[in-house]
Amino acid sequence: MARTPQRTSATKQAERLKALARAKRLLNFKRKSEPVIPDRVLKQLAKLNLPPNPWVYDVCLRELLSPSGGLPAMMTAMPRATGEHLKKV
Repeated sequence: MARTPQRTSATKQAERLKALARAKRLLNFKRKSEPVIPDRVLKQLAKLNLPPNPWVYDVCLRELLSPSGGLPAMMTAMPRATGEHLKKV
């Protein structure tokens, strides 16, 4: 199905607007100078004394930046052991 000239024009305009929004977001990000990798994560990576292997670095970085904060998923899913279930009333 052929596109009408109006549809083609609208698509091009939408692409231009998306590019402008993307450029504006990038500029604001650079202006605010927020670090891409937080200092907390960089300090944790430094403590690990990783070998000079990009793959190892990338895997550790990905795990530290994950929502679990570097803990395995099993540890974050388990409830915290408080010992309350052992107390007898």
